[in-house]
Amino acid sequence: MAYYIKEIYMALLPKININNSSKIEIIFGAKSEDDVEWDNMLGVTSIFVEDFDFKSFYSIPSSAQELTILNYIDIKLQEIVSRTSNQAHTIELIKETSKKVVETNFALKILIKKLSKGLFNRKYNINIYRILNREVGEGWLLEVIDKKESIIYKEWLEETPNYLDRRDYYGKALLQSNTYVIFNKLGQKTFSVDLSFLK
Repeated sequence: MAYYIKEIYMALLPKININNSSKIEIIFGAKSEDDVEWDNMLGVTSIFVEDFDFKSFYSIPSSAQELTILNYIDIKLQEIVSRTSNQAHTIELIKETSKKVVETNFALKILIKKLSKGLFNRKYNINIYRILNREVGEGWLLEVIDKKESIIYKEWLEETPNYLDRRDYYGKALLQSNTYVIFNKLGQKTFSVDLSFLK
């Protein structure tokens, strides 16, 4: 569950500097003897929520679980900022982002413009969306729309639910005759669909 909430949060968070880290890990549960809290070590900061009550967490409704996780993200990011520079502006942006996540009802549909294509002399448009929500985790959805913006065909690019960041996996799109094809960052084909039936 934490995955899609984190991804929605990151999608809505403006570009800010939090203790110069490129990656921040919030880890739920007590530290083991081998665990270490990093504070911007090689660009990574990790922070533990050692008193997290898993039993209580799993006894509450999903909507309450989402708010709980979001609350910890908000608190821990503020904590990291406060112990370094206590920048009021950065803390305010963190709070505002948390409010925006709640306003989405923990569901986001993000158009990936670089993967959009016109089809059959712009008779149709192919749109790809990154879907983040409770049901699918992270899902990638193809929609074909006509000039009236009515959806005439849709297909998931892979099985859902999924909890992996696929932004590099779906990196570039081409139309090869009547077939829409997506490639990853290495140029390998990761998805294709024949749309000739729409002619």
